[in-house]
Amino acid sequence: MKTSLFSPQETPAGRPDAASPDQLMTTAPTTQKAVFYFTSNLQFSQIWFEEFFTTRFRAGSGASVYPYLVAEVDEVIVYLTTDWQYRNLQPDFYWMVPTVGDVAAMRTAVANRPGTAQIEIAPENGTLVSQFVAVDDFGNRLGVINNPIYTPHLGEKAGA
Repeated sequence: MKTSLFSPQETPAGRPDAASPDQLMTTAPTTQKAVFYFTSNLQFSQIWFEEFFTTRFRAGSGASVYPYLVAEVDEVIVYLTTDWQYRNLQPDFYWMVPTVGDVAAMRTAVANRPGTAQIEIAPENGTLVSQFVAVDDFGNRLGVINNPIYTPHLGEKAGA
């Protein structure tokens, strides 16, 4: 059994399919609750994305003329859609993992996966933050970054 860096959970019945991708684009959410990735090959992309997120995608059942798949990852609904209007729709969306080591492990796994066209490695920010962007064969950009928590040192004087 795989463990996920993204804490996958079983999707509540019907929740991601409450709206098709077309219906979601007509409302402007106050926080990002959905991410769209275009593909012209759902079967191939399903394998790539399921390995990336270590969670299963399922066929969408909302009202859309274009086939799509859907999954929930860390409370974000992820759509794989065949609708061309979603190609290069958004800026990079960064998925957070706990540690620098987790980022390195994902980067290695993704870099060796068929369907990965490119890995863009950002300059390291000391030893606390690491990040990269994976680009799949369809031009989708998936960023990964760790989220360090900085512990304040109350009462310490600068330079002491």
